[in-house]
Amino acid sequence: MKCIAIFNIQTIGSLFKKSQILSKKIPFKYFCNNDLISIRKFSIINKYPKYFTTTSIADFNNKADQLLHIISEKIINTQDQNLIDDIDCHNEFLNITFRYKDRQSSGTIVISKQSATKQIWYSSPIRPPDYFEFESNWKSKRSGLSLFEALESDLFEGTGLKFNFLEK
Repeated sequence: MKCIAIFNIQTIGSLFKKSQILSKKIPFKYFCNNDLISIRKFSIINKYPKYFTTTSIADFNNKADQLLHIISEKIINTQDQNLIDDIDCHNEFLNITFRYKDRQSSGTIVISKQSATKQIWYSSPIRPPDYFEFESNWKSKRSGLSLFEALESDLFEGTGLKFNFLEK
């Protein structure tokens, strides 16, 4: 009886909805006299973040720098309302420290540029952390919101100030 054993066959497919790569091991199989016999079935899914985008790092950096500039300029122009305490803009991040409506406590929103993953990371005391990727605008695949929508909502909820980052 002639048998051919095939072990550790791997297939790799893309999971676009999850933005992850699927690595699946196919069951061990024996081919004996033209009969296919499955000995043991198992599969292992290894999830890796998908960091493949069509934009170059230089394009990402230009778009991210423009984004940080737009946000900081818009907030600086309304800083006279005494609810925005500080705007700290560096090359890789933007910190917005604001005073809550009750004026008793303050919070900080951090927007940081992640060149390696071509993402903008967003942290706020009002909502869970999120990340944004550029397609036609900075949009979160997790929440479905644009970065401007999340920031406008958080600043309004925290300070009561209305911002519109899209209007010139």
